[in-house]
Amino acid sequence: MKTKLKNVIKNNFIYIIMIIAIIAGGVVVSLKGFEYSIENMDHQRLEIILDTPYNEEEMDDIINQATNDRYILRTSSLFKTIVAIDSKEFTDEEINNILNKINEKYGTDYSIKNLKLSEIIEKYNLSDIENMEDKEIEDAISKIKEEYNLDYTKEELADTESMKVDLTKIKGISILDTLKKFFVPTVVAVVLILLFIELRALKFDKLIFIKDLVKLLITELFLVAVVAIIRIPLSSLVVTTIVTVGIAELLAFNIQNEKIIKRNKEKEENE
Repeated sequence: MKTKLKNVIKNNFIYIIMIIAIIAGGVVVSLKGFEYSIENMDHQRLEIILDTPYNEEEMDDIINQATNDRYILRTSSLFKTIVAIDSKEFTDEEINNILNKINEKYGTDYSIKNLKLSEIIEKYNLSDIENMEDKEIEDAISKIKEEYNLDYTKEELADTESMKVDLTKIKGISILDTLKKFFVPTVVAVVLILLFIELRALKFDKLIFIKDLVKLLITELFLVAVVAIIRIPLSSLVVTTIVTVGIAELLAFNIQNEKIIKRNKEKEENE
């Protein structure tokens, strides 16, 4: 009995390790959930209009020095005069750091005040500030100072051309929407391959369909567990890779089973 158990463990050692990892991954997911890539989560986009074209490597270095968070650097214009930075969330300190370094490099004069200007103008109805009474403007400037801790002059509030820094919320791309695109074709392909294996090897192993299906599920769940445990950002590429590995494993099962069928046929002929 012990010898038989040892053989089972020895022959299925890899799958036992994978099952342990799956359990650990389930615990991680229940406690922390998955880590998502920036594109696949709701995030923010900081856009900065420059007067001159910028070098992507230099800009990447600037942002890397200014923030410790993950980010994506995008080019928002043909001539590379508008830089867009996507990140989960920007703090005022991070924005100030980015703007200060851009000012040093490109000779601009941006600050958090440029970013907040459009929000403040809309909130305090200052779009027609030139025709407002001085008392109204003073009251608005006082409230802005109290709420935002920023000092504006009437001229700054009237200078809408200085609104060259913008922060917007971006809706993440749903992983489920990505899965829906190839879910049905993938399931059909898996079922057809498993049925082919089953029909070919039915004579020699009636449970081969179940065995291969269980192995496939363990492998796929193991990969998902690894993604969760080591906090790989879940993205369309990661999901596609996991599915591709599953299809490749099915093809490997088919090749392996064909060899078993061939050996069994040769054995029958020799008998």
